Formats: sequence, C-alpha cells, structure tokens
Amino acid sequence: MWLENYLSTYDRCLIVVSHSQDFLNGVCTNVIHITPKRKLQVYGGNYDTFVQVKTENEVNQMKKYNKEQDDIKHLKAFIASCGTYSNLVRQGKSKQKIIDKMVAAGLTDMVESEPVFNFHFPSVDPLPPPVLAFQDVAFAYSGDMKDALYSRLKLGVTMDSRVALVGPNGAGKSTLLKLMVGDLAPTLGTIRKHLDLSVSRYNQHSNEQLDPNMSPLDFIRHKFPDKKMSEEDWRQQLGKFGVRGAQQTAAIGKMSDGQKSRLVFCLMSVTRPNFLVLDEPTSKFISSPPSHTHTHLSFLLLLALVIPSPISFFLLNLSFFAPLLFERNSVFFGLALLLNSRFLFFLNSRVFFF
Repeated sequence: MWLENYLSTYDRCLIVVSHSQDFLNGVCTNVIHITPKRKLQVYGGNYDTFVQVKTENEVNQMKKYNKEQDDIKHLKAFIASCGTYSNLVRQGKSKQKIIDKMVAAGLTDMVESEPVFNFHFPSVDPLPPPVLAFQDVAFAYSGDMKDALYSRLKLGVTMDSRVALVGPNGAGKSTLLKLMVGDLAPTLGTIRKHLDLSVSRYNQHSNEQLDPNMSPLDFIRHKFPDKKMSEEDWRQQLGKFGVRGAQQTAAIGKMSDGQKSRLVFCLMSVTRPNFLVLDEPTSKFISSPPSHTHTHLSFLLLLALVIPSPISFFLLNLSFFAPLLFERNSVFFGLALLLNSRFLFFLNSRVFFF
C-alpha cells in the first residue's frame, strides 16, 4: 500500500495504532505493549518480532515462576515438619530467612493471559433458499442505463452463505450492499427477500446510535421497551458481549470504541437476526466472527480489494466464503484461496448461488 511504503521511510518520529499486522510489520521499528496490568513494555523490531520475543519471554517467565513456587513450597514443608526440636527449629528459621530474602528480592509474577472475548448470536430457524435473490438487477443513480454500475445481475444467498464483497473504492460495493438491505431500489429487475428474513447491520458508524449520556443498561432497556426482561436478564445479555460490572451502569461516553462496538453487537443480537451485514467489521472490532454452524446465520462482508492481515485472518475463520469481485461495470463470482495474504480468485459464471 502506498501509505505503508511512504511511512516505512518516514524520517521523523511516528506513533501508530493499527489493527493491521502487515502494516505494523512494514512500518514499525519498535512496539510498545500495554500489559494487562497497565504497564508499558518496549520491544525492538516489528510486530512479528514482538510476538516472537514476547512468547519466548513468557515461557522463560513461567519457568522461573514455577521454580520459585516449588522452592517456596518445599521450604515451607520443611519448616512445618521441624516441630519443637531445638536443632530443627534453628534449621527452620534458616529456611524461613531464605524465603524472606526471596520475597524481599522480588518474586517472579505469573504470566497473565491477554483477555479473550467470545460471543455468539442466538439460534434461529432455517429458511428455504434463496433467502435473498437478485433477478436481472441493474442499477444507475441517474436512472439512465448508460450510467449503470452493473446490469443483468443474478445471485442468490442461502442461510449457509458467507459472502465477501471485494473491490477498490468506487467499484460499487456499498451500492450493492444498499440494494441488498433495501436502502436502494433497483433501476431494473427484482430483488426478492424471504418474508421472515431479519437483517442486522454493523458498520463504522454504528456506534453513533449510542447515547453517550446513558448507561449501557439504561440504553438497551430504552431501545427495546417491548422486551419483557428483568434487569438481571439485561445484565446477563450485556455480560455475554463483554460489558460487565461497573461498565453496565457507567456512561457510554466513557467507553472505548471497542467497548461501544461490543454494545452494538449486543443490540444486534437482541433482534435475533438471521442475516448479518458486516461493513468493515475489523476496523474497531477485531475478533473471530460468531460461529453460525448451528445457528443458520448468513454473512455479508464489505471489504477492500487489498486485504490487510486482520481481515485475512477474519476470513480464514470462516470455513467457507464466496467473494464478489468488483471491476468496472462488472461483478464476478467464485471461490477464493488465500495465499501470502492475497486472494486468488477462481471465477465462475455471472450467475452464482452462495
């Protein structure tokens, strides 16, 4: 990417916060890690070097920790066995001094694992395919087919679909997404949706729906007044998405972007969707996608043509996905293979059921 190439030779100080591992590898010469105990640790090298060194340090730290704890355990066991015999009491005091010196010098801390966040959407009943079908769809913002972004578009989405929209800026990804969710109507052709299709959408502006002056608990209850749930039930619902304890009653405005995104996903789950539209979900919310193997959820992902590694890893967690590859005035469909953080497309016909 041009920005990565430019910053890699930037001759001034640069501080970067990024979710792209490829980008960090190409730009950074040092990494500052904020530990779970809110301490800063500095590592030399790029992101891959940081991961390798950090892993090695943690292995050595745990070895040292376990040895110290074993030594203390044996010393304490000996002290406890000394009883009241004078010669053994002296030996016990000597062993206690060893323990005291170890504590005074500072014992090695146990390695604290980085917090892992998992969530899932509720199960829904399967719907007969296709749940979303395009029949000879064409679209032009002006209404004139001379300006059409695409024409004679045919595709179908089933309950087992995991679809990625891939293409450069201006290729028409957002337009096709808006057609799918109903924000736009086709110029020609028809778009048919199953009557029971429930669409839930996440994008980079989803956090703006949150009231910064309300607490998550108050906001979710206000958002769904018809849901007959107790306060404890709402707290459990928030807790499933990582909003726990004091966070539930603190102002939303004090939450980080990642925490706000968790709250948005929590709101999405309450609606029990069977079709998820995730518009660049890795920008503020890095996580494996919710498993839908047994919940019959469809996925629609809006991504960029040059896919950075976090998005690559995100797609790799999908057991199967079919990309929509955008070119000027054309949309191609097929299967994809990830190779060296780039996608190789096996193009199929212009009619494809996912």
